[in-house]
Amino acid sequence: MIDFIPLEYYYDVYINFILFLVLCILVHTFTLTGYENRIHNLNKFLSLFLLVFLVIYLGFRPISGRFFTDMSTYALSFELYQAGNPLYMDGDLGFELFTYALAKVGSIHLFFVLSIILYILPLYIASKIWFPNYYLFAFIMLLASFSFYTYGVNGMRNGIASSLFILGIALNKRTALMIIILFLSVSIHQSMKLPILAFIMSYFIIDTKKYLLFWLFSIAISIAIGPTLVSLFSQLGLGGEKLSGYLSTKPSANDFKSVGFRYDFVLYSAVPVFAGYYFIIKRNFSDVLYKRILHTYLICNGMWIMINTANYSNRFAYLSWFLMAIVICYPYLKEIFWKNQFYRIGIFTTLYFGFTYFMSYIYYA
Repeated sequence: MIDFIPLEYYYDVYINFILFLVLCILVHTFTLTGYENRIHNLNKFLSLFLLVFLVIYLGFRPISGRFFTDMSTYALSFELYQAGNPLYMDGDLGFELFTYALAKVGSIHLFFVLSIILYILPLYIASKIWFPNYYLFAFIMLLASFSFYTYGVNGMRNGIASSLFILGIALNKRTALMIIILFLSVSIHQSMKLPILAFIMSYFIIDTKKYLLFWLFSIAISIAIGPTLVSLFSQLGLGGEKLSGYLSTKPSANDFKSVGFRYDFVLYSAVPVFAGYYFIIKRNFSDVLYKRILHTYLICNGMWIMINTANYSNRFAYLSWFLMAIVICYPYLKEIFWKNQFYRIGIFTTLYFGFTYFMSYIYYA
């Protein structure tokens, strides 16, 4: 267990480590063309190093409910199963089975390490599937996302479920395997029902302009009848019972950052919307899977915007935000759009992480 780093600096070590890597990538993209052998070596070795480092660093973190809020709750559930409690059948059954099985054969530290592996490894595999020559850049974009750390050390079930969803859609050419993984995703956390339903819808409605109009319409709807929609969403339970409960829970005095209409988060959410519009509408990028990912993002993010004023609506926002890095980087890692495109990859990665670096210190302050 990593207990030599004070817990109050645990996040600082992580975020500044990612900052260092992002700056290294920025230097590489400014000094190389993208076709050198060293890029392929960097792709291979740095990605693997990142994977191993984060599994160790996050997986072997000390058990703390103060700094990793839900970690103590997960630890308590594990210990109750070790003590002989029966399997809890009314929760997220996939995650309960995972916890129950490990409680019978392993330690609490093994449980948290395997949880982190299930969170990060699918992102690594999906990046390699989509971008065999440049998967480092997609992988680090995912790791540099605003919510990555939070859902690795706190909302672990949500994090694992969303990573499995990404892996599932990356395996879309193998339909049976994709369905199995998406089923596992929703069994880990019921909130994945919404992205899965949105992804299914993308097979039947293929016009990107309709999804963009829906997203814009959702802002107007939120302003007009936001509180009414909050009540409706909590009753429908599209994000699962626990997530629906957050929408109706009164926040404590310490939770002011999670309440009210978040204009900053709406602007943040608009970045991949603009990216999708630019690549598909303006540059005629015709990748079918990318359109489905973008359409899934637009549906889920639009649904969140409608209930933006709800307490803890940021937890609902994650149902779209976990796709944000892919929506932004997928086109320019698949196709050439600009002259000297490689250095732009470094700029985009730095700007994307810049928001995370800035906002996370406000959020965690």
